[in-house]
Formats: sequence, structure tokens, C-alpha cells
Amino acid sequence: DPKNAIAPDDNLIDRILALPHDSLRRDLENLILYYTGLTCDHLPNEDSEDFNGVIGTSMMLLAEVGNEDSSLDVVLEVLRQSPEFCNYHICDGGDDTSVATIYKLGQHKLDKLMAFAKEEGLYSLSKSCVLSAVTQIANYQPKRRDEVIEWFREIIQFVFEKLPNPQFFDSELL
Repeated sequence: DPKNAIAPDDNLIDRILALPHDSLRRDLENLILYYTGLTCDHLPNEDSEDFNGVIGTSMMLLAEVGNEDSSLDVVLEVLRQSPEFCNYHICDGGDDTSVATIYKLGQHKLDKLMAFAKEEGLYSLSKSCVLSAVTQIANYQPKRRDEVIEWFREIIQFVFEKLPNPQFFDSELL
């Protein structure tokens, strides 16, 4: 329902989260993948009243019921899409929705987040969300601070090896 596109009603979210979490997780992952496939090559007109917020809302809900395997893979697949796709589906909520979701789902999958951060040609904002989520690990789990610093050391070394190739880290992300 387009009226729930930006901020779903609290009662609706409560009803959704009351569903059995395993089947809800699978349904959310499938919804995200379906809408990604539906719109990855052709986005509706920005002025369209058809925007339903399914991808952004589903990503937010996955932070509550998702897992670090299939759910994290689905979220990262969304972030692999074009800048236009990400801006349409996630908009300004990227920092709010994506970072929190990646933090919750990826906090024990730094290797997967590292691989994503090293992928060529991805949207800077998408990589920025991953970098911010990893930073949150050090903020909320101080005992893992050294692990996060080492993770960023590896990223910085990678960037230096790839400079000046902007396909990995453009000037905005740097």
C-alpha cells in the first residue's frame, strides 16, 4: 500500500513481526529479490504514485528477523545495484536502514563485508553503508575494536594498491 511506503504504521509492523520469524525471514528475502529483479533494469518514474517501499521496509524488518547468511546476502545484493536503484528504493534512509541492518546481520561476517567492500564498480554510498556498519561494531562492541581496526587497515592497504583506479574506491568514498 503506497500509504505505508515511507513509514509503515506501527500496528502493521507489529502484526508483521508477530509472524513466525523463519517463514517471515524467507518471505522478506524473496520479496526483496523479487522487487529487485522487477526494477533493477527499469525503475518507475520518480513522480509515480506506485512507490511502495517494499525493499527499504523489508530490509529494515530483516534487521529484526534476518540471519547472517541468506539475509545478509540479499541485503548486499540490493546494495550491488545501480545508484539510481539504491536512491529510488532506499533514498535518504540508506544510513538509517542499511547501516543498522548490515550491522545486525553482518557483525560476525567481516570477511563477507570485506569482500563486498573490495568489489569493483559498486556505488560509493553502498560501500559507505558497509564501512559505517563495520565502524558500529567498534562502537557497540568495544572488545572487538582491534579486530575492526585491522579490518580497516586491510581496506586502506587495498585502496593504496588500487589507486588511482576509481572502480574500487572513488574520490567521494575516499
